[in-house]
Amino acid sequence: MELVDNKAIARGMVRVQSGEDLMDVLRALAAAAGWVEAHVTGSGLLDMVELKGAGPTETFEQAEIVALSGRVVRRSEGIDIALRAMVLVEGNVQAGRIEGAMTGGLTLVVDAVVAPSASASVGVGARPVTPRPVPSPGTRKPSSPGRPTPGPSKPSAPALPKKPLSPPTARRTLNDVDDDDDEHENPIIDNGDVLIHPQLGRLLVVGDDSSGGTKVRVDGGKIKVLRLEALEISNDVEEDEDGNRTFQIVGPRRKRSRF
Repeated sequence: MELVDNKAIARGMVRVQSGEDLMDVLRALAAAAGWVEAHVTGSGLLDMVELKGAGPTETFEQAEIVALSGRVVRRSEGIDIALRAMVLVEGNVQAGRIEGAMTGGLTLVVDAVVAPSASASVGVGARPVTPRPVPSPGTRKPSSPGRPTPGPSKPSAPALPKKPLSPPTARRTLNDVDDDDDEHENPIIDNGDVLIHPQLGRLLVVGDDSSGGTKVRVDGGKIKVLRLEALEISNDVEEDEDGNRTFQIVGPRRKRSRF
């Protein structure tokens, strides 16, 4: 996740990397910036999206966003996210409320109301003015002949608390994996290995893509391209009934933003 400028977490654009959980990104931004309420729109791609329309929830892959909008609201019980999207999948338009989504690279436009306690630390709002103290009568000492009487000294302005602009690492799995990604190295994946994806299921590695990604085949036979460097893969290896090495994809790989 990349903030386009230092005001992006209050008003501006946020670029979301491929392979990230859209809901987790919004929760992390809301917590870091102290959003009270935010209106969000977006454009780009979704590797996977679950849409709730008039009927049951449906899952779509490789969806191009036609329209995406919604609200992020801070409530006493947590952060409430309500998003609706219209997407294009294999030439067909699908629409509904987003229940979950894995991003394929998209840009969010945010217009947020920030809590006053967070405004000073993220560059939103004016800096309070420190009043100049007025000396009480009788506290000034008489001046010596020929020397001016010094006025009351102006106190130095108190230092404002600093808060990092980068949001905290969002939850990646249902088990709240908190390991630092900079210390985790993914195993080397070869053709014929099997990856277990939390949304896509069992994936068979079949080759490399010209863009630098890795080609995998889902159980239905469809070929997809994943960027393994954007995912965190467990080093625990198992063997399936066909003798293939099997690895578990823990979730999106989150590296700490630096400004």
